Amino acid sequence: MRVLVLSIFLLILAGCVGVMQRSSSSEEVYDWGGSVEPYYLLATYAHANKYPIEIRGICASACVLKLGSGENLCISRYARIAVHEVRFENPAGYDAGERSEAATQRFRRFLPACVEKLFSERGAFDKGELTYASGTEVLSACPQIKPCR
Repeated sequence: MRVLVLSIFLLILAGCVGVMQRSSSSEEVYDWGGSVEPYYLLATYAHANKYPIEIRGICASACVLKLGSGENLCISRYARIAVHEVRFENPAGYDAGERSEAATQRFRRFLPACVEKLFSERGAFDKGELTYASGTEVLSACPQIKPCR
């Protein structure tokens, strides 16, 4: 556990993971994502060890991989979840990157089937722009995911 937390902390310092911001007036967290690999590691660890993951506020891009965290995942009804296709990293920024079909398919397979279906029906994995769903919509589509208290 300590190694994982330290690894993620170091990746954040290195700029490989999006930095989470907490709203000053609530428990909302704004996580705009970043490189996917640290999020795969976090979700895989949480799933294997039944580590609790809460999604509140905005969870976009690579952050959405947290939805693969397993049975101790909860989502606030007020959360905003947003995904897009996965692109090859480009020094000029996300918009300059080319679509990676293999990485997009891996991303889709990692998500719970109900989440993948919800976003696929909206064409989220076919474009670079963010496609949003509310926490309520995700919870309705995925009854196995618990609402955060």
